[in-house]
Amino acid sequence: MFPAYVTSSEARIVTAEGVRIIARRHTYTIHSTQGVCQLKRRSPDIRGRIAARHYRRYLPLFPLAVDADVATCEIQYGTVRRPTVRNTSWDTARFEVCAHRYVDVSERDWGVALVNDGKFGHGLQQGQVSLSLLRAPTAPDPEADLGRQEFAYALCPHAGGADAPVVRQHAAALNQGLTVLPGVDAGAARLPVRLEGEGLELAVLKAAEDGGALIARVVETRGGRATGRLVCHDQRWRIVPTDLMEWRDRPEAAATGSLDLALGAFSIETWRIVPA
Repeated sequence: MFPAYVTSSEARIVTAEGVRIIARRHTYTIHSTQGVCQLKRRSPDIRGRIAARHYRRYLPLFPLAVDADVATCEIQYGTVRRPTVRNTSWDTARFEVCAHRYVDVSERDWGVALVNDGKFGHGLQQGQVSLSLLRAPTAPDPEADLGRQEFAYALCPHAGGADAPVVRQHAAALNQGLTVLPGVDAGAARLPVRLEGEGLELAVLKAAEDGGALIARVVETRGGRATGRLVCHDQRWRIVPTDLMEWRDRPEAAATGSLDLALGAFSIETWRIVPA
């Protein structure tokens, strides 16, 4: 198994961008860069690449001074809580669990989230969290994961519990990045629709499949009831409830210009935004 850390005896090069660590061992090479924090975050983003030539796993291990017997694992449009203790035989067998963009372990008023950009395997054990960066299994594909692999992850300490907004904000920033639009004045740019309210996220804003309208999809992210408001840039536009497939509209419940929202735990609601 690959080591879970890079020792102080490894090469360590300080550059203008941060600290670069290059570790070469028997069957793989790790290039890991600790970059400068972005968006005024205090947690460093670790970006690197692995050149693997053998069938092993690389699991960076993070010992955390957090007393939590459950971890919050993100899934699409929600979270799942999984134990970090091994009280039973099936807890012991569950050596790896799945999460999307982050795993969070929190006490009542603070916690730490491990955020990543596409590595879904995590290990949970009370006091530590690991991330499966590379597996290289031999079946069904004998060459799976061999070669160059790129990754990014970050530790995000935060105030509050696992539903702290900064966790999802950091996860979104790490996964989506910035889009440059030449010739567009950022100060004058306006979204066609904005969302107001805590615990709600405008997860989708796209063109409708049949054209002629926009689709706005709002999700509740904290596992509780939430209220808010959907506001159109042009107050003449109509907001029409529809389903996830955009097949069945409900014009009798439509609103003009803005709409008050009330969503339940992890609810997903979709609206068609029809220009005047």
